[in-house]
Amino acid sequence: MKLRHHPLMTYYGAHSWPPTWSRRRDSCENTRPTGEVGILKDVLPSTVPAQKICLLVIEHDGGEYTGALLLDDPVFCREIWTILVQNCGKTIRDIGEIDMSHTL
Repeated sequence: MKLRHHPLMTYYGAHSWPPTWSRRRDSCENTRPTGEVGILKDVLPSTVPAQKICLLVIEHDGGEYTGALLLDDPVFCREIWTILVQNCGKTIRDIGEIDMSHTL
């Protein structure tokens, strides 16, 4: 089971991978990338109780973008956060290919 298709990769019934990307501060670009694009630069865990959010920072076409990965299951969210941190520097597409069968 690939990360992108994992049944726990949902938030209130909606599939949450890949996140929706937004321009990061001071970006002058008017476009917003979509899908499994860019290189993962950083991952920030949620600081609110029930930790169900990972904030991802990517670089794509010379710009930086952020995306909030929202998950229903806080235990799964912590596991995903660990996997994402271990895979900083890789493409979002390659991260989507990670085998998550051990979590089923």
